[in-house]
Amino acid sequence: MALISGLMFLVLTLSTSSSGEFPSDVLTLIDPEAGLELLGRKTSEADLAGLIDARPSTRAAADGKLSRVLQNAIQNLASSSEKVRESSRKKLVDAGAIVRERIEEIAANDARRSGEAKKILQALDDTRASGAHETDIARIFAIRVAAKKKLSALVPNIEKAAESDNPFVSHAAKDALARLRKKTAGGTKTVVVGSGIGLRDVRALPASANVLAAIDVGTTVPGKGAAVTIGSFFESMTKQLPPAAEVEIEGELQTARTTLLDFVKSYGNMRPERIVVSNFGDVGPTGGGLGIVVHGRYQPEILRNTLTANDVLWRTTEVAGSTVYNSAFLRLVMLNDSSVLILPIMASNKFPLARFLENYNDRADAVSRSERLALFVKTLEQPFRVRGLAITGEKLMKQIWAELDSSPADISTSVKGMRELELTLSQDGEGKSAIRLEGQFDSKESSSKLAEIVDGNIKTAIVELEEVAAQFGDLGTSIPMFTTMITVMKTIKVSAEGKRGIFRMEVPPMGLETVMSSMFMGFGTTRRAAAGG
Repeated sequence: MALISGLMFLVLTLSTSSSGEFPSDVLTLIDPEAGLELLGRKTSEADLAGLIDARPSTRAAADGKLSRVLQNAIQNLASSSEKVRESSRKKLVDAGAIVRERIEEIAANDARRSGEAKKILQALDDTRASGAHETDIARIFAIRVAAKKKLSALVPNIEKAAESDNPFVSHAAKDALARLRKKTAGGTKTVVVGSGIGLRDVRALPASANVLAAIDVGTTVPGKGAAVTIGSFFESMTKQLPPAAEVEIEGELQTARTTLLDFVKSYGNMRPERIVVSNFGDVGPTGGGLGIVVHGRYQPEILRNTLTANDVLWRTTEVAGSTVYNSAFLRLVMLNDSSVLILPIMASNKFPLARFLENYNDRADAVSRSERLALFVKTLEQPFRVRGLAITGEKLMKQIWAELDSSPADISTSVKGMRELELTLSQDGEGKSAIRLEGQFDSKESSSKLAEIVDGNIKTAIVELEEVAAQFGDLGTSIPMFTTMITVMKTIKVSAEGKRGIFRMEVPPMGLETVMSSMFMGFGTTRRAAAGG
């Protein structure tokens, strides 16, 4: 569940960034002071220096001798009682590296206790790997606190951290140095697709896809990190409400931070750069053909070890020469050291996994067998924010078409006359978003009629929203939830040009975050009401 929850928080917060600059890694979404507090670490300048340097703590006695408790535990490894031996192993593993040399001697030279000693050594290795990972997490938070507090005295410590083999520690340190020195390294923001990252995972998709969408999550420039954190997101939620409204948000905020931190502890840190979503076949009560590829930097060994070790929740199968990790909620395939395929169970039961993996492993350009999809993929070679294409045939739309049977004939005919829908979302340097949906229809009559219906519904919705705001009197005009949504809706333009129907809207900076926050707040309120609270 931690993986599911972590991915949900990640997608939610990424989708609300208004600056166009997304997190350099998942931990950026947690306020660094709050992160250190969750880890039980202190934030004085001396403590931060120790965390940044990754100085190991020691529990050895001043004279280097093991305590009497540990010596007794070593002796009890030869006990005839499994309970006693288990208790002794735990004490020795908890003691950490200070007992390793003695345990290695026992494993090599003491036949009676050798088996128990080897178990301890294995546990020490596992604990060391986990401890090193948590040390790096604390290190990243400490670096970011130092930058936030402008602790220039810690620049030498951060400079050493910038040379770390851990790419997430190194990136955090370089970003902190750029902030502390008040200059930005690296020049123009890196654009993922335009910077040489290939589209192998897109081109491997079979040509029968009826939905194809790509989201450029990007990477931040050192010194210009993302503004969105879980804390700022929750704060923006409260600003959507009337001043008198009471919302119990602190508990949800703490849960969100803890869930995301547990996600990183278990599955490793990550910095997504591009998300590709595809669908095959129909979508309905029996499932769908959804496939999601996340491309960027992650920690393959940590993810692989966690999935392999937790054989209660995850089991492995082999498909087309690739390992698939299966749980009750997800299927995962680690395509390579920078790409992971995510398949939600019910939503992806019709995804052509074997064909995709065969194409991917053979480096086949399968998607080009569809002239329309090939043309769309070609556009992804240029910089973009969000690009999407849906082939609105019967397989994709039959559920929607069925629901239209009770609608007026002109609406049903117009929707069924749509052949495809293309989405483009772009952002300027100030964070203003422009959204364009363009539909292709079988006739200009279908295009014109649907444009007329959509335009009328939008105008009605604006009037209704203004009426709701008016019920609050003067307060209604000052509630961001109302003002932003009304402003955004008034930018919408719907037109028909021959067989094309075009929907355009502009979203001001913070507009996407406001809309998403309002939706999230509504979900939280509904959830609490359903729970009786």
